[in-house]
Amino acid sequence: MKKPWQTNVCLGELFIIFEISMNKKTDQMSGKLANKESAKEIGLNQRTQLVLIGWREQVSLPDFKIKSLKAKIDTGAKTSALHADQIDVLTIKGKKIVKFMFTSEDGEQHVIKSPLIDERIIKSSNGEKTLRPVVKTTLKMGETLFEIEVTLINRDMMGFKMLIGREAINGRIIIHPAKHNLLKPKKESAS
Repeated sequence: MKKPWQTNVCLGELFIIFEISMNKKTDQMSGKLANKESAKEIGLNQRTQLVLIGWREQVSLPDFKIKSLKAKIDTGAKTSALHADQIDVLTIKGKKIVKFMFTSEDGEQHVIKSPLIDERIIKSSNGEKTLRPVVKTTLKMGETLFEIEVTLINRDMMGFKMLIGREAINGRIIIHPAKHNLLKPKKESAS
């Protein structure tokens, strides 16, 4: 019998039980694997804390001084992508650097320089292949910080300036596909 604080998640053919808990101070939900067999099957420790998020979330990229950004969580995409304009790969003192422009949702422009990690051919959702620069940055989701790799591409025609792929969230996140902005701080009511 399933307890009210447990939920079942199906990952392919693997059925996992997660224990869901609510932090009353932050109103954040999180989950952990409830049984050792499930943890072992997907290569995680049973005590691994997994953050529950929605299909879209407000995130920040502190390394790039981007304080707030709407991101779409896309498990169909292997790699994460960030909107960028004026992308230039430069060589400075023998090291490759990517310089690009990011315009935040409030119109603030950020000129960002970051070491080039790689260049990858990425197939977009419409089947088009492009060679994209890859950089590393810190992603902040709620109170959780972790390093991810992102490809840089002009996403003007897309609904979100950032797409978070499965490589970034693997082993860290549980996604609730019917909810969004689960990590967004709750506004305090006026007294």
